[in-house]
Amino acid sequence: ITTPRRDPAATAAWPPARIRLLRDKDVSPEAKFNDALRLAQYGDHLRKRDVESADVEAINTDDAFAFYRERFSDLSGFTFLLTGKIDPAVARPLVMTYLASLPGSGKSPRQDNWKDPNAPRRAGTHSKTVNAGTEPKSRVQLTTWMPATWTIATDDDAAILTMALEMRLLEVLREKMSGVYGARARVWLARIPRQELGLQIEFGCAPENAAALQKAARAELANIAKRGVEAAYLERIVAQLRREREEDLRSNRWWLDALTQAYQYGDALPALLDIEATVARVTNANIKALAKRLVASKNQFTGVLMPAK
Repeated sequence: ITTPRRDPAATAAWPPARIRLLRDKDVSPEAKFNDALRLAQYGDHLRKRDVESADVEAINTDDAFAFYRERFSDLSGFTFLLTGKIDPAVARPLVMTYLASLPGSGKSPRQDNWKDPNAPRRAGTHSKTVNAGTEPKSRVQLTTWMPATWTIATDDDAAILTMALEMRLLEVLREKMSGVYGARARVWLARIPRQELGLQIEFGCAPENAAALQKAARAELANIAKRGVEAAYLERIVAQLRREREEDLRSNRWWLDALTQAYQYGDALPALLDIEATVARVTNANIKALAKRLVASKNQFTGVLMPAK
């Protein structure tokens, strides 16, 4: 951290290699689709734009190196979290020795906070169709969002609704309509830069089926909001939650994320670890309540990739 070393060969090789990758991406229909959807939802905001060849060419490695050295010359505001099979008695003196050797400002620790880039999504109902590529295939992306207040319970509900909706979409779109190989759904509850509840559904399909399948996907969300899901789905969700938590507890990465969340936001760690509280929220009442909020949202975006005409 404190003694960065520049490799002249790597510094010279990275820009042209990165530019080649970007040029390869530019001919991809999927990349053109993603770029067009970002532009339609966020405008040409710098923080939302993808990196372009001109951006790479403009990089000044001297400036980058100086920025790194300046920031990491003072680690007094850093918090270090360690996870793993650690013997505290053995690790403590080693950690204290290492941390004590890092540069810092003593009694006046440096404090850096994140900044809101002020890049909200475009409000209202909008759609964007992108014609790119020659293969007879399409991709559909449906996005819904709204302001919301973050709570542990609602965050759990978002994960539960994600499972329920994805199960139902696979059954309806793939098994009943034979229209997709797979469908992904994600319900999220963001905390920064602004608190927001959102949903994204995405799937690939034949161009002639795109309209019917996106209609069916939205109808399934509305159906869940009205009727919930069958008991068999609730049982599968509970089993999946328990199985995933068993796997999580063996993962250093999961523990690190949980500890980081507790420290960063001041959340109570026992509440984050309480799988029984999460499982208790697997009810149709909670699933329907969250689905209704998403159905009622005034912010709806539909993106469709179609072959070039």
